[in-house]
Amino acid sequence: MATKEKRVIAVIDNLFGDLLGSDLILMTYTWGVRSCTAGWRYGDTADDNTSNRFWGATLMSIENEPGIPSTMEEADDRIRQIWEKLADRFQPSSFFVREVFLNGQTYGLDNAVHTDRQTDEEGWYTVLVYLNPKWTIHDGGETLFYNEQRNDVILSVIPKPGRVVFFDARYPHWGRGPTRNCQELRVTLAYRLTRLDDSPIPVF
Repeated sequence: MATKEKRVIAVIDNLFGDLLGSDLILMTYTWGVRSCTAGWRYGDTADDNTSNRFWGATLMSIENEPGIPSTMEEADDRIRQIWEKLADRFQPSSFFVREVFLNGQTYGLDNAVHTDRQTDEEGWYTVLVYLNPKWTIHDGGETLFYNEQRNDVILSVIPKPGRVVFFDARYPHWGRGPTRNCQELRVTLAYRLTRLDDSPIPVF
């Protein structure tokens, strides 16, 4: 009988803590936000069951969207370099990248409690990289993870600069918008993954 995969949430700090890593995060933030070359659009939602809208930009997708790279080889250098560091950290597990995108939120742009995989199929994951170069607890913007009943918070993750969260896509979660104190766009870089067939289950 096959072993059922244990759902995982892993918070990883200091992966981009060296000078080159921090520069990479800052360059990606500047490229994605300040220059607006990433193709921002307003109107993204967490899923089809909510009307809460926020900013988004698709950077790579296997869905062959017009003008969007469909493989990691075609994606922007910064996105590939960040993924290389992530993939190295996740070894010996290995993954196929299905989509890469940016989410942007200002005060009032909360999304909603949702999952990134609506079925109970194993092997689907999301990785969030928090790109803002400065953030304090007064700025809010936590990513909240819930139990299966969605009636209790099991983990609250503050979007510290360069912090990474790896989680099973079946976990209900909610990316909160910044507080009124924050004048910045809260920016996350997200990778949606599937585990390769011959890869071990990720353990942290």
